Amino acid sequence: MTIAAVSPRRVNHPKAQSSEELLRQNGLLRAPVDLDALAKRLGIDVTLDALDDDISGFLIVKNAKAGICINALHHPNRQRFTFAHELAHFVIHHSTKEEQDDFYIDKSLLYLRGKQRGRSESPMEREADQYAASLLMPESLIRSWIQENNFNPSEEIDLYRLTMAFRVSEQAMQIRLSDLRIIK
Repeated sequence: MTIAAVSPRRVNHPKAQSSEELLRQNGLLRAPVDLDALAKRLGIDVTLDALDDDISGFLIVKNAKAGICINALHHPNRQRFTFAHELAHFVIHHSTKEEQDDFYIDKSLLYLRGKQRGRSESPMEREADQYAASLLMPESLIRSWIQENNFNPSEEIDLYRLTMAFRVSEQAMQIRLSDLRIIK
C-alpha cells in the first residue's frame, strides 16, 4: 500500500470539529458525501484490497503518513461505512500533536446464533461508528432531502430513495433516522 504524507490542513483540535463542519470546510457537504475527496484533502491514501472476510478495513499512520485499506470483497455500502469509520478514527482519535504511529482495524460484525462476535464494542469504536454515520448522513442534508422530497417514513420506497441518495444501507439509514428522532 502506498501511503501519502499527512496534510498540514488537518485541524488542530479535531474532536471539537463536527463532521458537518469538516465537510463544509472542505466544500464536500452534499449527498452522497465524497469520501475519496475528503481523504485526499486530509492527506490519506486509500486502497481497496481483498482482506480476510472478518476484516472490513484498517487505518495505519506511520512516520506521519496515513493510509486506509478497505476490504474489496465487501458490499459497496459496507465499504463506504468502513471508509467513513476509518476516517473517523483519523479525525477524532489520531493525535497530530506528536509524531505518533497508530493502527486501527475494523473487524466485521459477525452474528452466530443471535450473539454478536468478532468486534470490540469499546467506546472508541462506538464513537467512530457515530462519527462515520454523521459523516455519511449529515443531519442538515438528511433534513433537507426529506423536506424537498416529501419523505414518508411509512413508505418503503421513500426509505429506499433516501438510502440511494446517500449511498448507504437501509439499516444504516434507519439507525441514523432513529438517532435524529425522525422515525421511531
